[in-house]
Amino acid sequence: MYATSSALTVHREANLGRDIVRLVATVLFPPLGVFLKMRFTAHLMISVLLTLFGYIPGLIHALWVLAKRPDDLWPNRR
Repeated sequence: MYATSSALTVHREANLGRDIVRLVATVLFPPLGVFLKMRFTAHLMISVLLTLFGYIPGLIHALWVLAKRPDDLWPNRR
């Protein structure tokens, strides 16, 4: 039925912890942050290629991927 407010708080805290881990992983190695969010997709390959060209382009792409919702990245997917 309906979730209680304490259950929603725990869910938000779990998401926050997951987001912090993704952000730290992204700063250390940009493709790792993309992998943790998207798994094996074209975004991961793009991130790897951009990181090979330089840390900054890979980091910018990875942060962009982390900031987007999955629906924004895959518009035709259900």
